[in-house]
Amino acid sequence: GVTGTVNAASLAALAGVGGMSGSTGKILGKGSVSAISTGGTVDLTNAANDIANASGSASTTFNLVDVSALNVGNVTAGTTATVSAPTMTVSGTLTAPTVSLTASTGTLGITGTISSTATANLAGAGGISGATGKILGKGSVSAISAGGAVDLTNAANDIANASGSASTTFNLVDVSALNVG
Repeated sequence: GVTGTVNAASLAALAGVGGMSGSTGKILGKGSVSAISTGGTVDLTNAANDIANASGSASTTFNLVDVSALNVGNVTAGTTATVSAPTMTVSGTLTAPTVSLTASTGTLGITGTISSTATANLAGAGGISGATGKILGKGSVSAISAGGAVDLTNAANDIANASGSASTTFNLVDVSALNVG
């Protein structure tokens, strides 16, 4: 596990076969982090983490908290992927039955793909911008922005259920049958 401080100005490649615990350790340097656990959880939830790019995989849950703007690349989790940062862009493919993404002060941007077969909880304090990104998996999506618009207008979106709210406009396009509520 990560219990101290990792200074990664370019890349920190972290691997743990039985899991990776890093809730007390911090990753600094505004670099990239690749965190992989083939047999357990990735837990990088120290609120002082300061990285720019994240990717990785976990056989169960993948949890990451960051203190600055974050770009999320390819992330795969067997059960749940949870990522939180002030502002966030999902540029890669994020795959997990349950996905929870929170941009706590700014915009949640989706330019890549979110694949969720159960639930995708999306929150962007300044808005959710996903016109070019896709949400797949035929799961449920909750999209909430208290301070901006929700734009999930990619015609390739394929979800089953949608709910949410926006302080301005809420726009959603879906390719298949959709329940709204």
